Amino acid sequence: MKITDQDVLPFSVIAGNRKAKKAVLCLLVNPNLRTMLVTGESGTGKTALIHSLASLNPDVPLVNVPIGVTEDRLFGSINIEKAITTGQIEPEIGLLGEGDGGEVCIDGIDLMEKLTALQALETASKGKVVIEREGLSVEYPARIKLLATVTSLSERLDPHLKDRFDMCVKMHRPEEEEYLVSVRNNLRFYDGDTSFLEHYEKLDRQLLAHVEKARLLLPQVKLLKKHREAIATICEKYGVPGMRGLVSCGQCAITLAALAGRKRTNDGDILLASEYTLNHRRTIFETEEKKEAEPQPLAYPNRDMPLFIHDERKGTTESRIVDKINEEVNPDEITDLLETKTDDEDADTELVAKVSARFDTIDLMEEADYFGKESDSKHSRFVESPGGKYSGFRIPKGECNDIAVDATIRAAAPYQKTRGRSKGMVKITKNDLREKVRTKHVEHAFYFMLDASGSLIIRNRIGKTKAAILSMLESHYAKRDRVGLMTFNEKRIEEIMPPTRAVDQLTKIVEDIKLDKGTPLSEAFMACWRFVQSYKKKHPEAFIHIVVFTDGKATQSIDPDRDPCEEAIEIAGHLQAENVDWIIVDTGLGASKSDVPLELARTLHGRLFMLDDLESKSTVSGLWGNTKPRENAHLYDVGPMMWEIKKNRGIL
Repeated sequence: MKITDQDVLPFSVIAGNRKAKKAVLCLLVNPNLRTMLVTGESGTGKTALIHSLASLNPDVPLVNVPIGVTEDRLFGSINIEKAITTGQIEPEIGLLGEGDGGEVCIDGIDLMEKLTALQALETASKGKVVIEREGLSVEYPARIKLLATVTSLSERLDPHLKDRFDMCVKMHRPEEEEYLVSVRNNLRFYDGDTSFLEHYEKLDRQLLAHVEKARLLLPQVKLLKKHREAIATICEKYGVPGMRGLVSCGQCAITLAALAGRKRTNDGDILLASEYTLNHRRTIFETEEKKEAEPQPLAYPNRDMPLFIHDERKGTTESRIVDKINEEVNPDEITDLLETKTDDEDADTELVAKVSARFDTIDLMEEADYFGKESDSKHSRFVESPGGKYSGFRIPKGECNDIAVDATIRAAAPYQKTRGRSKGMVKITKNDLREKVRTKHVEHAFYFMLDASGSLIIRNRIGKTKAAILSMLESHYAKRDRVGLMTFNEKRIEEIMPPTRAVDQLTKIVEDIKLDKGTPLSEAFMACWRFVQSYKKKHPEAFIHIVVFTDGKATQSIDPDRDPCEEAIEIAGHLQAENVDWIIVDTGLGASKSDVPLELARTLHGRLFMLDDLESKSTVSGLWGNTKPRENAHLYDVGPMMWEIKKNRGIL
């Protein structure tokens, strides 16, 4: 659907969020910046900002991609009517093609299937759509700027998908004064206030004139050598993968300079460009308190010529830029959006590490084996299911019980003239049949097992354990997955809360957990497995992720003649099932650490993390074991399994 300037607020009407608005202007100025992701909570104006481009630049198309769009409508297909009547195969342009020369808005790109989203971003990068299907191989231009939105509370986007976005900005709720202005402006807009519309349309025309001037100036802007090298250092320091971030940051920096009417970049351009282009790509998050900046040699591609950049008044250029990547560039009130300030001290609290209060979270859904390889299949949120949504089609291998009518007609259309079809009829052969592929969303459940023994009192290990659990709940699983909690000690093994989406309740419960003595690890595993059996019966397609916090120092066994630790490891060897994985968090301390958590991780084919290491997101690279489930894994019944264990030990 095309958006017109009559349907949307003028760009200049949107109050606040000057940084996000400047990013949009950068996208319009530089033809090498083609994609932008806009994040923020619901109701912050993400979609309104993108749609306002129809008012700012009314001469180019702005196409909105609806939620649930099919691939045929998005990328295009064949003209069925012409194929049936004439036998000629011609492409029918999709939404991306309709946006050629303009902008395309994808609202809620996190709701789109990953492959479809990647193909759309690839189309924006190449500037063309390539269709190869049903005997058709054709391409047509799609020189678009692709802008997508995602809410802050939605599930985290795949890293490969985020890397495809040249820029990423966050929309914030307006301050009280800006909020009042927004309400007033909306009322006047929808009341059709002529003077109001004329005023802001004039401002939009002035901004568009500045954009045109910046486009003409852009080829003359130079990215200084020290800034190129500083960008390279930042990318290395923050683990920005690949070359896209490096290139996008440089392009964004010269665009900011062009908008400000300058032919050389300054430090402010690099600061803001780094936030626009690198924050969403970085993989390393600092947790240590920032130390006073000292001159350091920069690590550049030309390592045989080390360069020191130092300003006696402000420290190194590099250090200021690296510090600012964690800060929000929030300029003072200025008369326009064009100038870039070189210094700003307002910190973005969302990017500043909170070491004492919360841990940087570990995304337990990242699939990686011992060598750090990734897999997209095991923890996919969509699986093929007969009762799912129609998401694609395929050539059936046997009997076709779920015919994809649209795809079947497209396959048969080019041959209707040669088949001598009757008027108003379409002749279909068996070779034309296409089968529907249906997929549905898969639920994930996270079950926390907490060893609530007295050993956690030492050096406030319980405080760190609670902080780690709360961080995981707060940042990754809230309002998305079911989360449950079980605690165990000598007095009781208790399921404090079964899997629920009411994470707020669980947060309060975690804070009030009490400790006692003893660690009945074997019985805790048995109790957990009973939960798995019960849950899998109700949700057979769900993925279950069990996170065990323990120091491994078991003190009680089911068989009084067995070593408690050895028995727990033996029982763990039986706890394997499809779509069930384990994460062991070792809460042990110093020289008193036990090898049991490591043995449990190996036996369960799970991953091992040290509690202290959860303070760094980079711990994913330090995992042990293999997350892939055992081949031919089955869901063992706890009763017979326990009976067999006791029988083998001579108890029965």
